Amino acid sequence: MQHLNRCLALLAAALCLMAGLSCAGIAAPTHEETLTAWAEQKGWSQFSAYPWLGYRSDEYGSYDISIVHDRPEEWMKRPPYNREERGDYSYYAEIREPITVAGGLAAWREYHKQTLFEAPNSKPGDAKEHESWEYYCHEYLVVVRAQRSTADNSHGSDPIGILEEYIAFARGDVSEPVPTPPEEEAVIRIIEVVGDDCEVDVYGNGQYRDWKEAMTEGTDTDLTRNSVIITGLGTEATLEVGKRGTVKVKEMTHFSIREYVISAEGITAATNMKVGEVNVKVDRKYKEIDFNVSVPTCTVSVRGTEFTVSHREDPVETRISVISGEVEVTPKLFSAPSVKLVEGDEIAVYEDRFGEITRLAEDPSDRWSDEPHEGRSIECIADSHVYAYSYSGWNQANFGRYEILGAGWHPTGGEKRTYVRFDLSGVDPASVGKATLRLYHYHTGGSDTLALGVHRVTSPWTEGEGTYKPTTVAQPGEIAWVHQPSFDVNPVAQFHPGSEIGQWVEVDVTGLVAAWLSGTPNHGLMIGAVGELNGGVPHSEYGFYAREDEEGRGPVLVLSDASAPDGEFDRACALLCASDEEFIRSLYHCITHREPTVEELEAQVGRLQSGTLRRDMVQYFFASPEYVNQNHDGVRFITDACQAIYGRDPSDAELSAWPRTDRSFIVIEMLDSPEHLAATQGCAALWRRDAASVPTLPYADDLSSGFAHWDVSKVTLQEADGALLWQSGNLLPVSWRHPIPMEDVVIEFDGWCEKNGLNVVWMTEDDAGYMASLGGWFNTRSCTDVGRNTERREYVNGAHIRLGAWQHYKVVRSGDWLDVSVDGQRIIHRRAPERFEGNGVLRFMSYGSVVGIDNLRVYRATAEEGSAVDGVLRAGNRSS
Repeated sequence: MQHLNRCLALLAAALCLMAGLSCAGIAAPTHEETLTAWAEQKGWSQFSAYPWLGYRSDEYGSYDISIVHDRPEEWMKRPPYNREERGDYSYYAEIREPITVAGGLAAWREYHKQTLFEAPNSKPGDAKEHESWEYYCHEYLVVVRAQRSTADNSHGSDPIGILEEYIAFARGDVSEPVPTPPEEEAVIRIIEVVGDDCEVDVYGNGQYRDWKEAMTEGTDTDLTRNSVIITGLGTEATLEVGKRGTVKVKEMTHFSIREYVISAEGITAATNMKVGEVNVKVDRKYKEIDFNVSVPTCTVSVRGTEFTVSHREDPVETRISVISGEVEVTPKLFSAPSVKLVEGDEIAVYEDRFGEITRLAEDPSDRWSDEPHEGRSIECIADSHVYAYSYSGWNQANFGRYEILGAGWHPTGGEKRTYVRFDLSGVDPASVGKATLRLYHYHTGGSDTLALGVHRVTSPWTEGEGTYKPTTVAQPGEIAWVHQPSFDVNPVAQFHPGSEIGQWVEVDVTGLVAAWLSGTPNHGLMIGAVGELNGGVPHSEYGFYAREDEEGRGPVLVLSDASAPDGEFDRACALLCASDEEFIRSLYHCITHREPTVEELEAQVGRLQSGTLRRDMVQYFFASPEYVNQNHDGVRFITDACQAIYGRDPSDAELSAWPRTDRSFIVIEMLDSPEHLAATQGCAALWRRDAASVPTLPYADDLSSGFAHWDVSKVTLQEADGALLWQSGNLLPVSWRHPIPMEDVVIEFDGWCEKNGLNVVWMTEDDAGYMASLGGWFNTRSCTDVGRNTERREYVNGAHIRLGAWQHYKVVRSGDWLDVSVDGQRIIHRRAPERFEGNGVLRFMSYGSVVGIDNLRVYRATAEEGSAVDGVLRAGNRSS
């Protein structure tokens, strides 16, 4: 009732002359009597002091207020006013406009955009609640709608409908109550999240929460002004905008809602995107559509269209693609007229200029598409997945029009399976030497322990029209868990997608395709988990894009020419104890299957001669982008690993027991195996260091001699001039190979971050210790952990680093204090009396970002360093 009484105070001046007003134009003795009779008929409450004032409270606590007052339409025709400040609230009228109600009768609308007030039972410093007011006036009658944007997501009812009801009642057009039509919910809500890493700050007050904690299956979440959505690697969120459009927030995106107004006529919305990509689709049928996305370089405005906008910071570039309708692009960093784009246009915006307008690539008109690999590609003609979970009817749902596929196991939900079908009509069997199934792997849920098998489907099935919701029950004939086709229980191939996401996975299905081309009925293939599945099997499932994916990442079948020769290096083995040049050339032959260039050979030999161990060189080759991005199957990987580490080809037993764990771990296990140690006994000093050569504090490494002191086996290295630069993925670390003390230690280094911050972690064997994250959550806050991961975490909000620039980092653990600084400025000064004895492992990592380190120093802290931060940068570091 608090906000209702406030409304009464606002309107007190309007009530002083109401009694006895003329009733011209409305068929009733007096307005007061007419409104009183109408309110009684509707069951509305009335105030004893103002019997002509009626109000209705809906289930959310919002109010519609109808009064007879002395301000006619002339008052409403005044220009909108900008702002008025009061003690406990502020408001301004953004819109005053004529409208038409009740069969052509003129009325006026005034929109008060924002009212701020203290919430009931709030504490000092709590965020204020928001309230929007709309006034609808016809002659002497005003209907007021109050819409609250609070934790209860309350909304008012339909004011125009109420106005028309009263006019009809007063004119005698109806004798029975006219039910108020339900108002379409005027909200922006998240209707779907694909992936595991989505953080939401619903009220824009810096209080982020993990989406997995906020969402239960089938639940929608409403957003408010200033809401922020942050998606991580492999995660995409879909927003519904008042049932007038959708916004797809792609992976690695920071997106926020500044303001929005949703009415029966359309929507006005202003949003921000710091980095990432969004796809906006607005329904053209609404007359009043004004949706804009502001990015660092420009503002993109639309009125009924579909477009995609992406922005990156290194180098700074915004790219806008118009799928339908028109878009206006206004620069923010340089002076130039706005640019209008039409359907099919694409443009890049830089810090100082517009790029040229180009045309979007046309969708392929047939089944053959150009791909960055040898062979011809056939796109699938049907795909869907099925889910065994009976909750909310998921096992009866159809997902034929959903843009993702899933396969794997959940202890509660049960199994997921994917079905895919290709049309091979017109393919000459004699022209096919190899067939490869390609799937775009975007998500791994739980662990990556399970392998997947490819099975031949033996009966027909129909893809269906269902989407994400379990309410889309499969129609007769459509595929669902309870209505699956039959399939061969023996898989024709197996593969292991692993934990690395955002890349293509390839599976050799030559035998299956050959059978289809030889006359075996082609009902497609099924992808499902391998092995016995029960409640003791941990959660392990994988997500792939379906053919409905707007970026063309659906399943593809690649048919290679039968005449294509085998690679000449397929059977090459590493020369484990040969000269540096012969060893490097043999690594290129057995791992990358090619001859190195003169420059490559010279560079890698130089690294060996600068002190890099051959062990580290092998790990570097297997972690290189050239190798990782090819997504070789298990047979190819085991073959390459045996040739590079043992100097021999694999046995049939080794090939049949292909790895079911992280490949970087397989490489390390093989390098530590007795067979490898025996094979390299005659050149052990080239492969590994003895314990006596391990440095002691202080440590210093400018990386000029390569990565001999680093474990880089878990990451994909990037090209860098004398620095360690890597794609961190999902918190994949690089580790300093030598122990560091847990207490009274200083860690200094130069760091570089592409779009997300850098974590410095040192922990004991029991995974207890310290973590300092600088510029985390896309450079919106930093934090420290003391204890285990996320334990006793403390945050400091703000942008604390410069993305895309080298800076000097210093972490000091001394006495009871943990201090962190960047370029001499202290960001964190935390008292932490807990202590951890002994030594720990030092790791550096990030999330979904390329990061780099250089010029590492680790040394003992003095007694004074626990409370002071120096601003002196070391000579020769990379800081700018």
